[in-house]
Amino acid sequence: MNPSLEILAGQHHEVRRLTRALSTSAEECLNLQDAERIRSLLSELSGLLMVHFAMEDNHVYPKLLAHRDASTREIASRFKSEIGDLSDRFKVFRRLWSDPAKLLDERAAFRVECGKMFQLLNQRMTIEDRQLYPLLAAPR
Repeated sequence: MNPSLEILAGQHHEVRRLTRALSTSAEECLNLQDAERIRSLLSELSGLLMVHFAMEDNHVYPKLLAHRDASTREIASRFKSEIGDLSDRFKVFRRLWSDPAKLLDERAAFRVECGKMFQLLNQRMTIEDRQLYPLLAAPR
């Protein structure tokens, strides 16, 4: 496997691990200490996603947008515009839930919003794994 693809796949694995840990922590959140742990996990996830999105912007998309195959370029262009929306949505989610006191006070709403955001992330990673990353392994 291509070393870049290995890194991206590893990041997907870690995102899934963190979203599971966050979901579990959100279900078990009973006090401010629990909410602090959630904020810490959320910060870790945010940092990982920002690195992941930057890797895609700086390495994946330039290669695919310069591909000789027109359909590969079209797919890459579509994915690039969609990931920008997901990145922006995650940043809003992160800002909204950055305060442990708010997490604790509004934990039911946080659980719902986590479910929505994590479903979007998981869907995106599944699509990337199945449709986008194989294009990187294809002959140029």
